[in-house]
Amino acid sequence: MDFPGLLPGMNRLRRNSRPMRMTLRALAPLFIVATVWPLAASGQVDDEEYEVHLWPFIEATTLPSGARRTSFLVFFHRTVLPSGEVYSYHLGPWFRGPGYKVLFPLAYEIGDQAGVVPFYFRGPGFSFAPPLLSGRWRHKDDSASTWVTPLFHRTVNADGTLQGMHLLNYFAGPDSKALFPAYWQWRREDGARRSCVPLLYSGRMDPSGDVYRSFLPPLIGYHRGDKLDNSLSFQLRPFTCQRAGSDYEFNFLWRLLHARREGTAMSADMAFLWHLERPAPGKPAEFQVLGGLFARDCRYRTGSYRYRILWFCPVGRRRFFEPATPAPEAGRLLRPGPAGPE
Repeated sequence: MDFPGLLPGMNRLRRNSRPMRMTLRALAPLFIVATVWPLAASGQVDDEEYEVHLWPFIEATTLPSGARRTSFLVFFHRTVLPSGEVYSYHLGPWFRGPGYKVLFPLAYEIGDQAGVVPFYFRGPGFSFAPPLLSGRWRHKDDSASTWVTPLFHRTVNADGTLQGMHLLNYFAGPDSKALFPAYWQWRREDGARRSCVPLLYSGRMDPSGDVYRSFLPPLIGYHRGDKLDNSLSFQLRPFTCQRAGSDYEFNFLWRLLHARREGTAMSADMAFLWHLERPAPGKPAEFQVLGGLFARDCRYRTGSYRYRILWFCPVGRRRFFEPATPAPEAGRLLRPGPAGPE
Protein backbone atom coordinates (compact mmCIF):
# COMPACT_ATOMS: atom_id res chain seq x y z
CA MET A 1 0.00 0.00 0.00
CA ASP A 2 1.41 3.41 -1.00
CA PHE A 3 0.65 6.75 0.63
CA PRO A 4 2.33 9.40 -1.53
CA GLY A 5 2.64 12.86 -0.12
CA LEU A 6 2.13 11.82 3.49
CA LEU A 7 5.38 13.57 4.37
CA PRO A 8 7.27 16.08 2.30
CA GLY A 9 9.41 14.07 -0.06
CA MET A 10 8.02 10.71 1.13
CA ASN A 11 8.42 8.01 -1.45
CA ARG A 12 6.58 4.95 -0.22
CA LEU A 13 5.01 3.37 2.89
CA ARG A 14 4.61 -0.36 2.43
CA ARG A 15 3.33 -3.29 4.50
CA ASN A 16 5.60 -6.30 4.08
CA SER A 17 4.44 -9.77 3.22
CA ARG A 18 5.17 -10.84 6.79
CA PRO A 19 2.22 -10.16 9.10
CA MET A 20 2.13 -6.77 10.85
CA ARG A 21 5.60 -5.73 9.59
CA MET A 22 5.99 -2.24 8.11
CA THR A 23 8.94 -0.68 6.25
CA LEU A 24 9.20 3.11 6.00
CA ARG A 25 11.52 4.92 3.58
CA ALA A 26 11.38 8.68 3.61
CA LEU A 27 13.37 11.66 2.38
CA ALA A 28 12.32 14.36 4.74
CA PRO A 29 15.02 16.68 4.57
CA LEU A 30 16.94 13.64 5.91
CA PHE A 31 16.96 10.02 4.80
CA ILE A 32 15.09 7.53 7.00
CA VAL A 33 14.81 3.75 6.59
CA ALA A 34 12.87 2.02 9.34
CA THR A 35 11.58 -1.52 9.65
CA VAL A 36 9.32 -1.78 12.69
CA TRP A 37 7.52 -4.71 14.29
CA PRO A 38 4.66 -3.72 16.52
CA LEU A 39 4.39 -4.86 20.12
CA ALA A 40 3.74 -8.52 20.64
CA ALA A 41 1.29 -9.82 23.16
CA SER A 42 4.11 -10.00 25.71
CA GLY A 43 4.83 -6.29 25.39
CA GLN A 44 8.31 -6.84 23.90
CA VAL A 45 9.86 -5.66 20.61
CA ASP A 46 12.17 -7.83 18.47
CA ASP A 47 15.33 -5.62 18.43
CA GLU A 48 16.95 -7.67 15.68
CA GLU A 49 14.24 -6.49 13.26
CA TYR A 50 14.26 -2.85 14.37
CA GLU A 51 16.39 -0.42 12.31
CA VAL A 52 16.49 3.36 12.23
CA HIS A 53 18.79 5.46 10.04
CA LEU A 54 18.43 9.13 10.85
CA TRP A 55 22.03 9.95 10.24
CA PRO A 56 23.84 11.78 11.79
CA PHE A 57 21.26 12.13 14.57
CA ILE A 58 20.00 8.66 15.42
CA GLU A 59 21.01 5.24 14.23
CA ALA A 60 20.02 1.74 15.27
CA THR A 61 21.27 -0.93 12.94
CA THR A 62 22.73 -4.40 12.58
CA LEU A 63 26.27 -4.41 11.26
CA PRO A 64 27.50 -6.96 8.69
CA SER A 65 29.35 -8.73 11.50
CA GLY A 66 26.04 -9.31 13.27
CA ALA A 67 26.73 -6.77 16.01
CA ARG A 68 24.08 -4.16 16.87
CA ARG A 69 25.02 -0.49 16.93
CA THR A 70 22.97 2.26 18.49
CA SER A 71 23.99 5.92 18.39
CA PHE A 72 22.64 9.36 19.12
CA LEU A 73 24.44 12.33 17.60
CA VAL A 74 27.97 12.56 19.04
CA PHE A 75 26.74 12.02 22.59
CA PHE A 76 26.26 8.28 22.73
CA HIS A 77 26.93 5.05 20.93
CA ARG A 78 26.92 1.39 21.90
CA THR A 79 27.92 -1.69 19.94
CA VAL A 80 26.74 -5.09 21.21
CA LEU A 81 28.06 -8.42 19.91
CA PRO A 82 25.64 -11.20 18.88
CA SER A 83 26.51 -12.91 22.14
CA GLY A 84 25.06 -9.97 24.06
CA GLU A 85 28.43 -8.70 25.24
CA VAL A 86 29.03 -4.93 24.95
CA TYR A 87 31.87 -4.46 22.47
CA SER A 88 32.29 -0.69 22.74
CA TYR A 89 30.41 2.39 23.83
CA HIS A 90 30.80 6.07 24.53
CA LEU A 91 28.81 8.56 26.51
CA GLY A 92 29.84 12.15 26.07
CA PRO A 93 33.62 12.37 26.50
CA TRP A 94 33.88 8.82 27.93
CA PHE A 95 34.88 6.10 25.46
CA ARG A 96 35.48 2.44 26.20
CA GLY A 97 36.23 -0.47 23.98
CA PRO A 98 38.52 -3.47 23.58
CA GLY A 99 41.92 -2.38 24.86
CA TYR A 100 41.17 1.28 25.42
CA LYS A 101 39.53 3.74 27.79
CA VAL A 102 39.42 7.46 27.03
CA LEU A 103 38.04 10.43 28.94
CA PHE A 104 38.56 12.95 26.18
CA PRO A 105 40.66 15.08 26.32
CA LEU A 106 41.80 14.59 29.92
CA ALA A 107 42.88 10.97 30.30
CA TYR A 108 43.41 7.80 28.34
CA GLU A 109 44.49 4.17 28.62
CA ILE A 110 45.23 2.48 25.32
CA GLY A 111 46.96 -0.89 25.54
CA ASP A 112 50.05 -0.47 27.71
CA GLN A 113 50.02 3.31 27.39
CA ALA A 114 48.15 5.71 29.66
CA GLY A 115 48.13 9.35 30.59
CA VAL A 116 46.46 12.15 32.49
CA VAL A 117 46.96 15.17 30.24
CA PRO A 118 49.22 17.07 30.80
CA PHE A 119 50.31 15.77 34.18
CA TYR A 120 51.38 12.18 33.65
CA PHE A 121 52.19 9.80 30.80
CA ARG A 122 53.37 6.20 30.79
CA GLY A 123 54.11 3.55 28.24
CA PRO A 124 56.35 0.55 27.59
CA GLY A 125 59.66 1.38 29.24
CA PHE A 126 58.85 4.92 30.37
CA SER A 127 56.76 7.11 32.64
CA PHE A 128 56.90 10.88 32.78
CA ALA A 129 55.38 13.73 34.80
CA PRO A 130 56.14 16.94 32.82
CA PRO A 131 55.10 19.49 35.48
CA LEU A 132 57.58 17.92 37.91
CA LEU A 133 60.30 17.38 35.28
CA SER A 134 60.32 13.83 36.57
CA GLY A 135 60.10 10.40 35.03
CA ARG A 136 61.54 6.97 34.49
CA TRP A 137 62.75 5.40 31.27
CA ARG A 138 64.79 2.47 29.98
CA HIS A 139 67.89 2.90 27.78
CA LYS A 140 68.93 0.89 24.73
CA ASP A 141 71.40 -1.15 26.82
CA ASP A 142 68.48 -2.11 29.12
CA SER A 143 69.70 0.14 31.94
CA ALA A 144 67.04 2.33 33.58
CA SER A 145 67.00 5.90 34.89
CA THR A 146 64.69 7.60 37.36
CA TRP A 147 64.67 11.39 37.81
CA VAL A 148 62.83 13.64 40.25
CA THR A 149 64.39 16.91 39.17
CA PRO A 150 66.34 18.37 40.91
CA LEU A 151 66.06 16.34 44.11
CA PHE A 152 66.81 12.79 43.05
CA HIS A 153 68.10 10.62 40.25
CA ARG A 154 69.13 6.98 40.02
CA THR A 155 70.47 4.91 37.11
CA VAL A 156 70.92 1.14 37.38
CA ASN A 157 72.47 -1.32 34.94
CA ALA A 158 70.55 -4.16 33.36
CA ASP A 159 71.75 -6.51 36.13
CA GLY A 160 70.48 -4.14 38.84
CA THR A 161 73.87 -2.78 39.92
CA LEU A 162 74.11 0.92 40.60
CA GLN A 163 75.48 3.11 37.81
CA GLY A 164 74.92 6.45 39.51
CA MET A 165 72.54 8.33 41.80
CA HIS A 166 72.04 11.48 43.82
CA LEU A 167 69.67 12.49 46.59
CA LEU A 168 69.87 16.20 47.40
CA ASN A 169 73.61 16.63 48.09
CA TYR A 170 74.42 12.92 48.29
CA PHE A 171 76.03 11.36 45.22
CA ALA A 172 77.02 7.73 44.62
CA GLY A 173 78.50 5.70 41.80
CA PRO A 174 80.10 2.28 41.32
CA ASP A 175 83.40 3.46 42.85
CA SER A 176 82.57 6.72 44.60
CA LYS A 177 80.33 8.35 47.19
CA ALA A 178 80.05 11.96 48.31
CA LEU A 179 77.97 13.93 50.79
CA PHE A 180 78.84 17.32 49.33
CA PRO A 181 80.83 19.10 50.64
CA ALA A 182 81.36 17.22 53.91
CA TYR A 183 82.40 13.69 52.89
CA TRP A 184 84.07 12.05 49.89
CA GLN A 185 84.92 8.43 49.09
CA TRP A 186 86.43 7.03 45.88
CA ARG A 187 88.54 4.19 44.47
CA ARG A 188 91.88 4.95 42.87
CA GLU A 189 93.24 3.30 39.73
CA ASP A 190 95.60 1.15 41.83
CA GLY A 191 92.58 -0.29 43.66
CA ALA A 192 93.06 1.65 46.90
CA ARG A 193 89.92 3.13 48.40
CA ARG A 194 90.19 6.67 49.74
CA SER A 195 87.85 8.66 51.97
CA CYS A 196 87.98 12.22 53.21
CA VAL A 197 86.22 14.72 55.45
CA PRO A 198 88.00 17.96 54.52
CA LEU A 199 90.33 19.26 57.25
CA LEU A 200 89.07 16.62 59.71
CA TYR A 201 89.67 13.12 58.41
CA SER A 202 91.26 11.07 55.63
CA GLY A 203 91.43 7.33 55.15
CA ARG A 204 92.82 4.72 52.80
CA MET A 205 92.36 0.98 52.32
CA ASP A 206 94.99 -0.67 50.13
CA PRO A 207 94.33 -3.77 47.98
CA SER A 208 96.65 -5.63 50.39
CA GLY A 209 94.18 -4.97 53.21
CA ASP A 210 96.22 -2.30 55.02
CA VAL A 211 94.01 0.39 56.51
CA TYR A 212 95.15 3.94 57.25
CA ARG A 213 93.18 6.59 59.11
CA SER A 214 94.20 10.16 59.79
CA PHE A 215 92.36 12.59 62.06
CA LEU A 216 93.07 16.30 61.81
CA PRO A 217 95.61 15.25 59.18
CA PRO A 218 98.48 14.89 59.52
CA LEU A 219 98.43 15.11 63.35
CA ILE A 220 96.82 11.79 64.30
CA GLY A 221 97.48 8.58 62.39
CA TYR A 222 96.14 5.04 62.67
CA HIS A 223 97.24 1.91 60.79
CA ARG A 224 96.09 -1.69 60.71
CA GLY A 225 97.69 -4.34 58.54
CA ASP A 226 99.90 -7.41 58.35
CA LYS A 227 103.04 -5.54 59.46
CA LEU A 228 103.79 -2.46 61.53
CA ASP A 229 104.54 0.61 59.42
CA ASN A 230 108.09 1.95 59.97
CA SER A 231 107.96 4.54 57.17
CA LEU A 232 109.11 8.09 57.77
CA SER A 233 105.79 9.61 56.70
CA PHE A 234 103.96 7.64 59.40
CA GLN A 235 106.54 7.79 62.21
CA LEU A 236 106.92 11.59 62.00
CA ARG A 237 103.31 12.17 62.95
CA PRO A 238 102.95 13.45 66.53
CA PHE A 239 100.21 10.96 67.48
CA THR A 240 100.08 7.45 66.04
CA CYS A 241 98.59 4.06 66.80
CA GLN A 242 98.95 0.88 64.78
CA ARG A 243 98.28 -2.80 65.10
CA ALA A 244 99.34 -5.88 63.13
CA GLY A 245 98.00 -9.09 64.66
CA SER A 246 99.59 -9.32 68.12
CA ASP A 247 102.07 -6.55 67.28
CA TYR A 248 101.29 -2.97 68.19
CA GLU A 249 102.70 0.52 68.55
CA PHE A 250 101.45 3.58 70.40
CA ASN A 251 103.03 7.01 70.14
CA PHE A 252 101.92 10.16 71.95
CA LEU A 253 103.40 13.56 71.04
CA TRP A 254 106.57 12.41 69.30
CA ARG A 255 107.41 9.74 71.88
CA LEU A 256 106.56 11.66 74.97
CA LEU A 257 104.88 8.33 75.66
CA HIS A 258 105.69 5.40 73.41
CA ALA A 259 105.20 1.64 73.48
CA ARG A 260 105.92 -0.89 70.78
CA ARG A 261 105.86 -4.65 70.37
CA GLU A 262 106.98 -6.40 67.21
CA GLY A 263 107.35 -10.15 67.27
CA THR A 264 109.19 -11.00 70.50
CA ALA A 265 110.78 -7.54 70.75
CA MET A 266 109.31 -4.73 72.81
CA SER A 267 110.28 -1.19 73.74
CA ALA A 268 108.86 1.67 75.81
CA ASP A 269 109.76 5.36 76.18
CA MET A 270 108.75 8.29 78.32
CA ALA A 271 110.34 11.28 76.62
CA PHE A 272 114.00 11.57 77.70
CA LEU A 273 113.16 10.36 81.19
CA TRP A 274 113.04 6.65 80.59
CA HIS A 275 113.71 4.13 77.81
CA LEU A 276 113.35 0.35 77.88
CA GLU A 277 114.12 -2.14 75.12
CA ARG A 278 114.17 -5.94 75.05
CA PRO A 279 114.59 -8.11 71.93
CA ALA A 280 113.09 -11.33 73.32
CA PRO A 281 111.54 -12.71 76.52
CA GLY A 282 114.10 -14.10 79.01
CA LYS A 283 116.83 -11.69 77.89
CA PRO A 284 117.99 -8.74 79.98
CA ALA A 285 116.39 -5.46 78.96
CA GLU A 286 118.42 -2.44 77.95
CA PHE A 287 117.25 0.74 79.67
CA GLN A 288 118.18 4.38 80.29
CA VAL A 289 117.03 6.84 82.93
CA LEU A 290 117.26 10.55 82.13
CA GLY A 291 118.99 9.75 78.88
CA GLY A 292 121.86 7.88 80.53
CA LEU A 293 122.15 9.19 84.07
CA PHE A 294 121.72 5.56 84.95
CA ALA A 295 121.62 2.89 82.25
CA ARG A 296 122.26 -0.70 81.28
CA ASP A 297 123.86 -1.32 77.90
CA CYS A 298 123.38 -4.72 76.29
CA ARG A 299 125.19 -6.42 73.46
CA TYR A 300 122.75 -9.09 72.38
CA ARG A 301 124.89 -10.52 69.58
CA THR A 302 127.77 -11.30 71.95
CA GLY A 303 125.55 -11.92 74.98
CA SER A 304 126.87 -9.33 77.48
CA TYR A 305 125.70 -6.23 79.32
CA ARG A 306 127.16 -3.54 81.58
CA TYR A 307 125.80 -0.69 83.72
CA ARG A 308 126.57 2.98 83.21
CA ILE A 309 126.10 6.16 85.27
CA LEU A 310 126.50 9.85 84.60
CA TRP A 311 125.96 9.19 80.89
CA PHE A 312 129.55 8.07 80.22
CA CYS A 313 130.92 6.20 83.22
CA PRO A 314 130.78 2.35 83.16
CA VAL A 315 130.07 0.69 86.49
CA GLY A 316 131.21 -2.85 87.45
CA ARG A 317 132.32 -5.60 85.19
CA ARG A 318 130.61 -6.81 82.04
CA ARG A 319 128.24 -9.68 82.59
CA PHE A 320 127.27 -12.37 80.17
CA PHE A 321 124.16 -14.25 79.10
CA GLU A 322 123.34 -16.69 76.33
CA PRO A 323 123.43 -14.81 73.02
CA ALA A 324 120.65 -15.22 70.52
CA THR A 325 119.81 -14.03 67.04
CA PRO A 326 118.22 -10.70 67.78
CA ALA A 327 114.63 -10.02 66.89
CA PRO A 328 113.83 -6.80 65.04
CA GLU A 329 115.13 -3.89 67.05
CA ALA A 330 112.09 -2.46 68.75
CA GLY A 331 112.01 1.26 69.01
CA ARG A 332 114.43 1.89 66.13
CA LEU A 333 113.00 4.43 63.72
CA LEU A 334 113.41 5.14 60.02
CA ARG A 335 113.98 1.54 58.98
CA PRO A 336 112.68 0.38 55.59
CA GLY A 337 109.05 -0.56 55.77
CA PRO A 338 105.76 -0.30 53.93
CA ALA A 339 104.91 3.11 52.60
CA GLY A 340 102.70 5.19 54.82
CA PRO A 341 99.56 7.03 53.79
CA GLU A 342 99.92 9.88 51.42
